[in-house]
Amino acid sequence: MRTDINMPAALVRRRCGTAAPEGVETVARGPLIVMAYGMRAIPLPQREEYWIRSAAGDFTASEAEETLRRWTSAPEDPDRRQP
Repeated sequence: MRTDINMPAALVRRRCGTAAPEGVETVARGPLIVMAYGMRAIPLPQREEYWIRSAAGDFTASEAEETLRRWTSAPEDPDRRQP
């Protein structure tokens, strides 16, 4: 399934020692691609506290990373092949 990189999304996190939903706070809102790159900026040990919410569903840090890889991998252009 193709995910729209510009759909509205929110980067959210679970506050330490709190239960959901009271312990969940929105950190940022914007296009899904911006939230995915924002997730990448979070130090690795802390990423498990964060996820992205969107109309396409929730994305964990690893799912956001995989989605970024798919978005940034251009299909091979036959006109650019070397002879």
